[in-house]
Amino acid sequence: MAPTWQPTGSGGNGVVDSSIRVGTVRSTMNVNPLLAKAELGQVKKILFNEPPSEHVFGYQPTPDPEGAREITMIWKEHTPDKGYARPASLDFTKMNKLATMSGLTTAKELPQFRSSHLVTVKTGPPVKPSPALPSDKDPKFTYGLPASYRSAEVQREKGPVEPPVKHLVQGAYQEDWIASNMNKKGPITARTVAYVPPVPTRAAIGHAIGAQQKYLQREVAGEEWKMKKFTTVPSRVTAFMSKTSGNVEFDDEHYVRVDDNHNHHQQGAPTGAQQIDPHDEAPHAA
Repeated sequence: MAPTWQPTGSGGNGVVDSSIRVGTVRSTMNVNPLLAKAELGQVKKILFNEPPSEHVFGYQPTPDPEGAREITMIWKEHTPDKGYARPASLDFTKMNKLATMSGLTTAKELPQFRSSHLVTVKTGPPVKPSPALPSDKDPKFTYGLPASYRSAEVQREKGPVEPPVKHLVQGAYQEDWIASNMNKKGPITARTVAYVPPVPTRAAIGHAIGAQQKYLQREVAGEEWKMKKFTTVPSRVTAFMSKTSGNVEFDDEHYVRVDDNHNHHQQGAPTGAQQIDPHDEAPHAA
């Protein structure tokens, strides 16, 4: 029986070799993500040079030899460097005074004089030695007061026994403060204070009288202003406007409606609940 033909590189199992390409083959094709194909059910291959597992991306700072324990649990004092010496600064004020006393009068002569007569500012030591501490002499010396000791002043203010911490955590002191202030607030609010009305001044009285007279004073109704092109146009809506509008005139018992031709139409006052006070505004009607 003649053998069956199989694709090149398949090995007889029907799987096509992905390394076989038709056409031009370049080395960059192996790292091109557009040409790379993921096998069925497999993760796509990484197309760049992956660094080793111990590689750290970015900047790796050097570890600090002092950790949190060395900083918080160990007491270290600063020891100044004795070999450090600050350079002395020149005292220009004193050098200029010496140059004047020597008879120099121009600025050109000062540099040569300063080079031969250097004067520096007097300074003390850069770092003063720190005073000796009691613990330097006695290693067993303890700073502060023991927890079991309570002075007479503390006992007078806080009591003979140390208050428990739960009072502070649970807010007992806050509740005591609120209760004491509420007790003080009761007698204060219970007091009855008589209301003292304000005393009006002459200016306030004068302003009130003037406003009242202006309100009660009847204004003279004048002719209503109209544009020239609307003076001959008759009105199509009868409106009872205010007494100052110009188209309604009032007397003591009647009101008179004035039409566009300035004709007076006297009408009686309305009866019942719609009585119109001549000193009040007339109701608006469409």
